[in-house]
Amino acid sequence: MAPRRSTRQKICPVLSCLLLTDSFAKNFVTAPRTELPTIDGQLRKELRYCAEETYHIAQVASKTATDNRSFVSRIKPFFRAFFIHTCLSNVCSTFIIFTLSLILVDFAHDNGVTRYDAAMLVIIMGVGWTVASVTVGPIVDRGFLMKETAISCSFFAPAASLVLIVLLKTSYAWLLISSFFIGWGHGTRAFLLFVVVSQRFRAAQVPLGFAVMSGSCFVPFLCRTPLIGYVRDHLGSYDSLFLALAVLAMGMSASWGTVAVSKCRRRRDKVVITSTLGN
Repeated sequence: MAPRRSTRQKICPVLSCLLLTDSFAKNFVTAPRTELPTIDGQLRKELRYCAEETYHIAQVASKTATDNRSFVSRIKPFFRAFFIHTCLSNVCSTFIIFTLSLILVDFAHDNGVTRYDAAMLVIIMGVGWTVASVTVGPIVDRGFLMKETAISCSFFAPAASLVLIVLLKTSYAWLLISSFFIGWGHGTRAFLLFVVVSQRFRAAQVPLGFAVMSGSCFVPFLCRTPLIGYVRDHLGSYDSLFLALAVLAMGMSASWGTVAVSKCRRRRDKVVITSTLGN
């Protein structure tokens, strides 16, 4: 049911007509002013009050509509496929690296590597992480490699390394090389994923986007330790877990490769259209 209108709101249209009539009579009609009805001071005050009240109501309604649109526009980017895909990539990335950091030493020791040499694998993984953080950024900034392509490669290299670790697990040299590439992969995507998000969001939305990406890793971290314990106690070795992580990394590599190919096609089409218009 529509709200009841006050008496002042009801007389606003009538008073407006009277005011227009009086103004017209003063400026354009040559007949004596007494021939047209005039508006006394009290009615003028009532009309001014009604006009101000109507303007205030319109302003409040406009502000409310703007706030509603602003709220929708603020949360809409967080439900897009791009952001969801990026969050999943960050979840997989952190889950892989921190799971391996827990089981890599134990895995190497089970396959005949001394504890000291097994601990060196984690250090080499950190070296690869550092090398990627220092070298990949300038390469991407100078345009030699797209960010999406670099992220795809950062998933592919650890996936291949994890498979070869299982196949060549008795070779300490290969364990060192694989550990380096696993660390390099995470060091590459660890900052590129956040760079990609910062370029797609407005500056005011970037902190919230980073918070959502970081918070999305909470549930996988809770599942990590029980999963490792189950594999160790029931399966007897970490081979199946390594292969599962490799499949996960390969899937993310394929998804980012698809994104990179799509971006290249859009760029090529844009160049073709621009050259056609130039001719």
